[in-house]
Amino acid sequence: MAHDTPPMKAPSLYAALLLFPLLNGGYWRGVARWGSGFGILYLHVMLLIVWVPLTVQGLRLLDRVEHEYAPKVLADFPEIIIHGGRARVRGVEEPWVMVDPQTDLPFLVVDTTGEITSLKGRTESALLTKTELIVTHLDPLPTQVIPLTVVDAFFLNRALLEELLDEMSGFVRWAFFPMAFTLSISYRAGFWAGFGLFAYLYSRRGGAEGLSWGACGRFGALALTPIMAVDTVFTLAHWTPPLWELLSFGAGGALTAWAVRQSLPRSP
Repeated sequence: MAHDTPPMKAPSLYAALLLFPLLNGGYWRGVARWGSGFGILYLHVMLLIVWVPLTVQGLRLLDRVEHEYAPKVLADFPEIIIHGGRARVRGVEEPWVMVDPQTDLPFLVVDTTGEITSLKGRTESALLTKTELIVTHLDPLPTQVIPLTVVDAFFLNRALLEELLDEMSGFVRWAFFPMAFTLSISYRAGFWAGFGLFAYLYSRRGGAEGLSWGACGRFGALALTPIMAVDTVFTLAHWTPPLWELLSFGAGGALTAWAVRQSLPRSP
């Protein structure tokens, strides 16, 4: 026997985006019955909306890096010339140390005089000597020692770094949103498929006829709504609770199970 209040119209995409109907059994029944193509459209629209504030936040961070952080880091960056497997430095007194202006911690030391030959007992993550580049703090990888003989010829100074940063910044401004959106579709597709498969199997428990693949897929997409909304808030706040992925998957699964129960025919 069907529900007492069967759905009379197709589900509203706008209502779903506002989270209003997610605890309304009639809405889920509408999704199951009338929502062909609804799941894919909904997931794409939801991700587009989610990535607007995240993109704004990311571009603001990029502005701070470009206009506040980078000028401090590169203020006295030297000329570094590598030729014939040997490094030369001009424009600064050695050893020269690059410091993170936000933490005041050194992360790069350049010394071609031979005074510093290793990073043992030091806090820097990289050391450029006359003949080697040493990189450490790459857990779980061991310290990497790269002989400069692998470099045919190399030149770097502040102007080149600023030019490179400017080019990268321009690329990121144009590419950030479409790349983030595309990657998030791939990432969320795993949740979508998981919730959809769970809905399909759960609707057939005990040998029942169950729901169609299409309906279960739409349920999987809608179950992502609260997860993506809360996840966006956490990201904007720069905080994520412990075991968030596990908690979010559990919450989505519980919502999916509830939706399935609301959509299956009730016993007379």
